[in-house]
Amino acid sequence: MQRFARGLVLEGEELRLDPTVDASTFGTFYLGVFSPSSALVEGTMRAIRERLRVQTDAGGIARYEGDAYHRISEETERVPGNPWILCTLWLAEYEVARAQSVAELQSALDLVRWAQSKATQSLLLPEQVNPYDGQPLSVAPLTWSHAQLVSVLRGYLDSLRRLRVSSDELNARNTAKNQGVNPVDNRDFFS
Repeated sequence: MQRFARGLVLEGEELRLDPTVDASTFGTFYLGVFSPSSALVEGTMRAIRERLRVQTDAGGIARYEGDAYHRISEETERVPGNPWILCTLWLAEYEVARAQSVAELQSALDLVRWAQSKATQSLLLPEQVNPYDGQPLSVAPLTWSHAQLVSVLRGYLDSLRRLRVSSDELNARNTAKNQGVNPVDNRDFFS
């Protein structure tokens, strides 16, 4: 297993790893314990994307494999659980954290747009949505969903700004190099 386990389970006197794919394991990078580019984090996020993705028109990411909370489908191959706004935005946090270019931020923005599309007419985000018609299930509004959306958008804008500055600096250096200009002789280059 090239990913993080959900946790340890005590069975009698023995401890065993719980291999259940759980979206909350995104916390291993989000809380700063591991880099988003570490092999274990990449494996964990790949497992979340592949095994918790709700494969219906509603889309989104389930909380964990076999989640029975407000479950409305027994079609577990396509619907590992109901899609949660929060869990889908956790995947967006990862996409923002690992982006090395403005183009790589697009997948995070797509996930944000998914969450936005699940808001009620009064722009309230629910806890989770129906895996078939995308309508809110359970609590609405859920403050945590709203807070996570703000977190993703702040991270997205910070990354976009950073990546654009990096790109602009690189373009300016390449232009100067191609024109035979020595950057040291150009005071504006460093401002």
